[in-house]
Amino acid sequence: MTTIGRNNKCIINKPLLLSSMALIFFTWFLIPVSQASAETRKFKVNNQITRFEYIPILDTPGHIVGLFERQGEVLFEDGEKAKQILRGTIDFNRGKGTFQGYSLFTFDDGSTTIARVEGKFEIPPGEKLPVTEGKGKYIKGTGRFHGIEGTLSLKGKQTKPYGGEYKGDQKIDVTATYTLPGK
Repeated sequence: MTTIGRNNKCIINKPLLLSSMALIFFTWFLIPVSQASAETRKFKVNNQITRFEYIPILDTPGHIVGLFERQGEVLFEDGEKAKQILRGTIDFNRGKGTFQGYSLFTFDDGSTTIARVEGKFEIPPGEKLPVTEGKGKYIKGTGRFHGIEGTLSLKGKQTKPYGGEYKGDQKIDVTATYTLPGK
């Protein structure tokens, strides 16, 4: 609210007051309506490493940075299926590491989503394979997902090692919360 002082009297700028009240109304009453229409979907991702290149850092034995690609299947709770390609980077040292990358889902109808994901992974004491935890944010969608906005949370475990006949198979549980334009 803008006030102008004149001889210890205040004059209220009425158009600015009305605009401020309208902004408060829209913020309190209309924005929560759009948030209420957010959709939450749970799904499982089963993927494996299809490409992996790394280089040692040389500060400690076993410290590497690398590029990877994982491909696999996605199964939603409602039975819908999609294909996944996840491409990213890792920094791994002493049984722990971080990752970041981009996950592309392609659905049977040709629609796609792309999310930027990041997180951490570690090999728990007494185990041989890592567990993963992370989060993501949708950055693009096509087809029925055009204009998607939202976030993801993920937890998972590698079920087979990487090397020889095994491709580092992994199972991830994901919860996505998103909105689409016009919903």
